[in-house]
Amino acid sequence: MRKTVFCIDRNPVDLQCVQSILGSRYTVVCMSDATLALRQILTIQPDLILLGTDTNGMGSMELVSHLAKSEPRLLNKLIVLRIEGAEISAQSK
Repeated sequence: MRKTVFCIDRNPVDLQCVQSILGSRYTVVCMSDATLALRQILTIQPDLILLGTDTNGMGSMELVSHLAKSEPRLLNKLIVLRIEGAEISAQSK
């Protein structure tokens, strides 16, 4: 079974970039709205969460706070990124 990567970012071009890079090896779920994404994350229980710093709905750090309260083990699977087009740079947690 393929691992699932969940990516949240406001910019559809950035989401497409992540999909293009990872889609051949992983099941990639992309969403721009962090509020909707939170519900899906709790349902899907992805193997990895890539969270952009710029999201629709709630802010990215608010999403982290909700995950910490409702499903803290998912924080071990979380990477916060600043995604800029084809250039992806990791931010420290």
